[in-house]
Amino acid sequence: MNKPSFVGTQALLMAGAVAVAVGVSSCGGGGAEGGCAATASCGSSPAGYWTVENTCQYLPTQPSQPLNYNDYVNRPPNPVVSSVQPLPSTNGDWCYNLDYPPGGGIGEVVLWHPAAQLASGSHVWFKSNGSYVMNLQFSAPASTHFSLACLQGEGANPTCAQFQADLTTFFTKNPAQGITGIKCTDGSPDGCDCNYTFGVALADEGTWAAGGGVVSMNSDPPSYTFNGTFAPEYEPPVPVNATFCNSGSLTLTGTSGTSLAGILGLRTLTMTPGQAPADGGM
Repeated sequence: MNKPSFVGTQALLMAGAVAVAVGVSSCGGGGAEGGCAATASCGSSPAGYWTVENTCQYLPTQPSQPLNYNDYVNRPPNPVVSSVQPLPSTNGDWCYNLDYPPGGGIGEVVLWHPAAQLASGSHVWFKSNGSYVMNLQFSAPASTHFSLACLQGEGANPTCAQFQADLTTFFTKNPAQGITGIKCTDGSPDGCDCNYTFGVALADEGTWAAGGGVVSMNSDPPSYTFNGTFAPEYEPPVPVNATFCNSGSLTLTGTSGTSLAGILGLRTLTMTPGQAPADGGM
């Protein structure tokens, strides 16, 4: 089982520039682009409703601590696509910010997760009226070990089955955190090993314009959300430019090293035509 620690998590965060493919990748070459190949422009317009089939995404070097002060003090923490590390408690034990009094359920907890990768269910819709809607789904399996000392730090003495139930209740009440499918079993040498899935739904709306084989996407705040929570610290502050090729399928590649949708390391999306929703929504 993975047992995150301060040193181990730092090592994970600094393991950057690793090429990762989701689905059947079209990655290759272009070291300056993180291992993702550039797209040759073609077609006059990217207009249409597109379902994401393939992607090229890499994990750039990340700082070992959050850049935004709010990431330290916000409770519960905002969901992020990049790796997250639990903050150490002040009693010397790495307890994942666990607030677990006896008989009171979980008041607070931070579960470690790696960087989430683009998953199925993602789409981009370039509407004919010059607006766009985007919904990108990211997910990652993860696990955290809770030592017996951590679980019992405030006097609780749960079985792993009870701890699993209390974690599930906590994250059901905090759906923006994107933790689902929690399963906890007896750990080694003690405590509980908990496996789960971390997910982020990125939703965005804005306006687009195309010319010279490049589409420019300008997000309209506060439409840029992670799991329904406005994420201004990640929303692109300037229009995102992408080279496109519409040859029946649509490929977008961030122009001059640009990351798509404000997600650091997301370089290329390859999409096929899909069916737009009748209500015009996300």
